[in-house]
Amino acid sequence: MIKFRIKKKFLFSIKLTISIGLVVYLIFLVDWNRAFKILKGVDKIYLIIGFLLWVFGLVFASLRWHLILKDNNLKFSMLKSYKGYLRGMFYNIFLPGVVGGDVIRIGICRFQTDCELGTATASVLLERISGIFTLFIFLFLSYSIFFDKFLAGINFQFLKYLFLIGLLFIIFFIVLFLLRYKFTEWLSGKDLNRFLSFLSVGIKVFCSVRLGTLLIVLVLSSLFQSIDIFACFLFSKAIGIKLSLPIFFGIVPLVYFATVLPVSLGGLGVREGAFVFLLSIFGVGTTEAITLSFLMYFNRVIYGAAGGLVEFTESFKVKKMANIVP
Repeated sequence: MIKFRIKKKFLFSIKLTISIGLVVYLIFLVDWNRAFKILKGVDKIYLIIGFLLWVFGLVFASLRWHLILKDNNLKFSMLKSYKGYLRGMFYNIFLPGVVGGDVIRIGICRFQTDCELGTATASVLLERISGIFTLFIFLFLSYSIFFDKFLAGINFQFLKYLFLIGLLFIIFFIVLFLLRYKFTEWLSGKDLNRFLSFLSVGIKVFCSVRLGTLLIVLVLSSLFQSIDIFACFLFSKAIGIKLSLPIFFGIVPLVYFATVLPVSLGGLGVREGAFVFLLSIFGVGTTEAITLSFLMYFNRVIYGAAGGLVEFTESFKVKKMANIVP
């Protein structure tokens, strides 16, 4: 146990060091006089609309989680789902990558519904898979329109492998859903160890989700991801970046995939570096790219702060109920 804690602290220290190192490096690349000039002339209307869009976007994300759990006969209201997302965003600020908050949401789901760990994990995992599925679709559409421009800045081999990975993921998602009952039959005849038992519970979640619900989940994922990308586009307009919306449907998914890797806290530094590289393909300067990235990060920090308030109030309620129970 002590060794585990030491290892955990060591990994945290490494990720913190990477985050600080990347941010410091990027800070030296910024023309601060230009950055302050950009922020001084920022269009506040675009910023406000982009910020408010996220409030609306989380409704779609919360609804898809609610529907997945509903098909598994778990009572988890839209409000609880929305609060769960906000609380997850609070922990995402300082947890590795951008999926650290998912672990928190799994814990919240298990605690509030008293379901099995595999069920809670599979519900969140299915959400993520549907989101990644739609992001790859967006990538294909954007790159088919602007392939020549992306090819000018990104190695062709990388693009080829990216498309191959995306295609394989989409096929995997479809096959997994179509053969979910076969997996259940195969597991039913096995002497299940701890891992297979956990896997069996998770597959039951996939089996319980109806085809109609899955299609709705995919639509909701598309809406949620589209709003996130559109918010990024509005922030870019606010600071004077003149790129069309379809280009961001190719850039933002790649930035997301980069920040999923748990190499820094909250994706800090990795996000900025990805924005600088991808936007430079379209002639956007380093200062503008980093400013846009920090605006996106600041937007998430604000929502994370709101999630921290929800976390405090929910924890207070739990403690209060624990004191009341004899």
